Amino acid sequence: MVVVLFVLSPLMLIAMGFLLWMIIGGRVPAAAARWVPRAMWSVGGAAVMYAWGLWHTFALDVEEHCTIVRERDYDEQHGGLTFVPISRKCNAEYDLVPPYVNPIVFALLALAVVSVAIAVKTTRDARNRAARS
Repeated sequence: MVVVLFVLSPLMLIAMGFLLWMIIGGRVPAAAARWVPRAMWSVGGAAVMYAWGLWHTFALDVEEHCTIVRERDYDEQHGGLTFVPISRKCNAEYDLVPPYVNPIVFALLALAVVSVAIAVKTTRDARNRAARS
């Protein structure tokens, strides 16, 4: 899971930047150029959703926040913060981060990977057709 956040995300940004540079230079066919903005929006959406989940983890005193604000029992054994997947638990059953955050983040990152892969494949296919002509 850590690989996704710290390795794949920068690689995706580099790949999208490279494709954007190729689009501006006119080296990418129009069919492939449609997929680059989709990938960029997907990565941006994943970053925004991750930030939304991270926002829910902020509490000066987690025990006090869980017991007074959320009206949940606090168990110190489960009270740690994890970044991938993002989570801050009050106890074994209750998490401060909404349950929809992590699936959306990973789905958007997967959509970005698929979009870049389609853009690369479309570009290769166009170049192969041009080379045969």
